[in-house]
Amino acid sequence: MAAGLAVIYLVPRLTTAIPSPLVTIVVMTALVWFMGWDVRTAGDMGALLDTLPIFLIPDIPSKATGFISGMAGCAMIGRSIINFKSGGRGRLLTFTASLALLIMVVGLGARVAIIPMAALVAIMITVSIGTFSWSSIGNLKTHPRS
Repeated sequence: MAAGLAVIYLVPRLTTAIPSPLVTIVVMTALVWFMGWDVRTAGDMGALLDTLPIFLIPDIPSKATGFISGMAGCAMIGRSIINFKSGGRGRLLTFTASLALLIMVVGLGARVAIIPMAALVAIMITVSIGTFSWSSIGNLKTHPRS
């Protein structure tokens, strides 16, 4: 994971033509593959289906947060932050990212399954650091406790 964080923060010093999270995934996957390291991968976390999702209304799971005004924070905020910090500014950004994700999950599931979880965790740590309001720490003295 530390190597993934190093790649994420060092690649932009060399070039900004390729998003550093993408470089992290490729480099870490290649290292794990060629070195034969026994690490957890995305495929170890569960089955990656090779079909489109099924719409299950009215038979939905009891934790379907979209129907009780819940919000998909990781998908909405995380992807937006990664895209913005990687240089994405256009209107087709969300569509392109969603289409690429669909192609990867449905068409390239076997390839996605070998991505090490450490690379994905490094990306999520970077997203967390980028979305946290660091100035709020200084305001802790002035906020009332509940």
